[in-house]
Amino acid sequence: KDFIFVVNGREFHTNRIFADILSPIIMRAHYQDSSFQKFIIKAEDIEELKESTLETYFDDFLKVGLFSKMTLDSSHQQYFSYYFYALGNIKEYLRLQPTFFEEITINNVIEKIKFISKLLQKFPMEAPNEDIFRNLIDFASQNFEHINKTEMSKLNIDEIEMILKNKNLQ
Repeated sequence: KDFIFVVNGREFHTNRIFADILSPIIMRAHYQDSSFQKFIIKAEDIEELKESTLETYFDDFLKVGLFSKMTLDSSHQQYFSYYFYALGNIKEYLRLQPTFFEEITINNVIEKIKFISKLLQKFPMEAPNEDIFRNLIDFASQNFEHINKTEMSKLNIDEIEMILKNKNLQ
């Protein structure tokens, strides 16, 4: 137990190798500085979290390293997604977002593009699979005439340009 997570001021000890598995950010930090041994997670770092009980399920979260089968209730699932987000593990974060992978529709495609774009900006090295973003842009281009233009105007100029220049534009 040579690595420490500090979650809302409370310390949680674990193995350094497991910390590297949980977080690409920590793994990169260890490549740069092998003495790196503490990672701090604060509730205010997670936009979706409006409460100060971030540490509530962190012990359970670290039990994932035991590789035993675990069933998560919705509360655990929500907190685990917060932890993965804070740790920069976007792949696992997205896996715990049940609504994100629902069918793409003309009503939700812009919101999904904004969501992925935000992740790409915050975690460029841990960015989700670019295929996800490309599929959303393709869908928006294919359904351009049906998408709410007011909503689309909330995208940044680069995203709008990708939609307009896409070979699937209709």
